[in-house]
Formats: sequence, C-alpha cells, structure tokens
Amino acid sequence: MVEVFKRNSGLQHINADDSPYQQQLKNALQANALPTIRNWVTKHNIDLPTCSVSSWQNWAMHAEKVVSGKKKQPPTDTFYAEDDIFYAGVVSRGRGRMRGIFNDTC
Repeated sequence: MVEVFKRNSGLQHINADDSPYQQQLKNALQANALPTIRNWVTKHNIDLPTCSVSSWQNWAMHAEKVVSGKKKQPPTDTFYAEDDIFYAGVVSRGRGRMRGIFNDTC
C-alpha cells in the first residue's frame, strides 16, 4: 500500500511526521484497513488525527491481536426438575440472588 500511495499520491515524499505526505498516507491506511481494525483504532487511539504513520501501524498491529483474540463465552448452567430440564442457558451474574434466571416462574 505504501509503495502504491508513493507512486500515485502526487505529493512530495517527505519523511517528517507532520508532513502532508505522511498524514495523507496515514489517512489512506486508516481508510483501507479492515473494518474491525479501523473501528478499534478509531475508538482507542485518541491521538489519531496527529499521530505518525509508524504510531498508527503499532496501533493497527495491536488492534489485530485484540480483535482476533477469542471471546469468552458466558457461563451456562442447566437446572433439572426431576427428569425434565428446567432451565438451560446463560446464567445472569448481575445484581441480586438468582436475578434473571427464573423471572416470575418461582
């Protein structure tokens, strides 16, 4: 992407972090990143408008690790009433005892 941008941007290649070339390159990288990575970087990098390309790349690599990580599944429990299954599903771990499990069935 960097080589294509360098050939087709029409901007003079300057290595300074605050140069228009570097900022436009960073914006192009951000716009063409995978949606999950782009959204994560936009949400968490408060320095996005002024950060350098190398800083953005570090954020993107970190976002890739975070986004691709396995999500924890909520705990499930099964309650039996004699031989029939009474409840099987996600147990609410919220406030109060047995909140969200039985509702008004008790």
